[in-house]
Amino acid sequence: MWDAASSLISLEDAVESIESYLLSKDVIWARSGRPSLSLGLISLDLRWLPPILEADDQARLNAVEARLTAVRDKWRVAWERK
Repeated sequence: MWDAASSLISLEDAVESIESYLLSKDVIWARSGRPSLSLGLISLDLRWLPPILEADDQARLNAVEARLTAVRDKWRVAWERK
């Protein structure tokens, strides 16, 4: 069953593999036992999660956003190609 906590965990997992994903040829990256990884799915989660998260989870989301911003800045061309 889906919930905000599961989505946040999925985002945290995505951050761990985002650079490898960006440098791959895949637009959507299948992940065993987890939702597929794509910039579209990440964007959706980042848009709708903030208003429904508890304060401590918001801090975790802020860390995810900071990491994604750093990766996007480092790999801008690869990010834009996705």
